[in-house]
Amino acid sequence: YSTITDNNCNVYNVFKFLKKLGIDEMGFNLVKNQSFTPKNYKILTKSSIKLLNYVVKQMKKGIQYDYNLIKDTYIVYPLNILKDRSKASTCCYGKKQVIDSKGNIYPCDYFINSNHMEGNIFLNNYQPEECPSVDSRVECKDCRFKKLCGGQCLVTRTTYCNLTKEIIKETLRIYGNLLTAKE
Repeated sequence: YSTITDNNCNVYNVFKFLKKLGIDEMGFNLVKNQSFTPKNYKILTKSSIKLLNYVVKQMKKGIQYDYNLIKDTYIVYPLNILKDRSKASTCCYGKKQVIDSKGNIYPCDYFINSNHMEGNIFLNNYQPEECPSVDSRVECKDCRFKKLCGGQCLVTRTTYCNLTKEIIKETLRIYGNLLTAKE
């Protein structure tokens, strides 16, 4: 996994570099609790869309290699939802629990505090918290992209909401072109 920050916000270049190193699978973690400068946020958005377009071009040629490298990233997430007709959920709250050194269980690595402790492995108690659905989130309620997004991370949702919308728009454009090309 590469953490994408203001200093390395060109995701396409990061992808090319990691591919050149021979990495078998990669992920991009957008830095949390820090915002990008407007200029670098634009670079992040454009390079993410550039990578999406590159991977789709490769797939059209029958080359799955690049897609397989980034299949679990935010770049192709909306495409995967459309392709697999699956339910969207980008928040890992309750899906990637964290256990600290004392055995305390938390819903994800951003909610490691006593307010969100779900139990303890040594006490053999576990009461999982459920992640609020995209339909129950105030900020997502009227969003036209919510079914392809699934609701961003509860911690970083405002930072990356616009990025996700841009990727979804591009994914829909690509997907629409793929569908019309088949007809």
